[in-house]
Amino acid sequence: MNTFVLEKLEEFVTDKVTYYSVRFVDKEITEFEAFVLNHAQEANIQDEWADLMLWMEERLGRRSGALKHLFRHEGKADGLPPSAQYLDIDYEQNIRLYCLRISDHVVVLFNGGIKTEQKAQDCPTVKPHFINAQYLAATITKAMSGRDREISLSVDEFELEFDDETEFGS
Repeated sequence: MNTFVLEKLEEFVTDKVTYYSVRFVDKEITEFEAFVLNHAQEANIQDEWADLMLWMEERLGRRSGALKHLFRHEGKADGLPPSAQYLDIDYEQNIRLYCLRISDHVVVLFNGGIKTEQKAQDCPTVKPHFINAQYLAATITKAMSGRDREISLSVDEFELEFDDETEFGS
């Protein structure tokens, strides 16, 4: 796996949630930006895409915050959209965005795709993103624990505190 840095998504900060993403040091864009570039214009998922973006900005970002029950548990990582009971539309294409919910106010967005199989590990489209999300979530979680914490949550729990130059992973 690659070394990465955390980047705050300044254009995607809301009243209740601060979003971050990871950028691998050998890449120009964050994983979330790659997700947007790969899926924002796909005609067959426009309803799901619009609903997911609205969900992240309005429901999580302005109304409820990043409450734990509003995320799918995906191994060490989390996933969006949440289960169908919380959605306004049926997701026919089953878009999946992997992330790490750190608190009710901080989420790190990764990458994802269109899930075509019951299990992410069996889906050729999302399997690489699922595996990557496991690595990223484990690495970030480890950096937030122990005596040598490289990442901490701010006192108000709305920000991650870390040295902008710190590279994580191996």
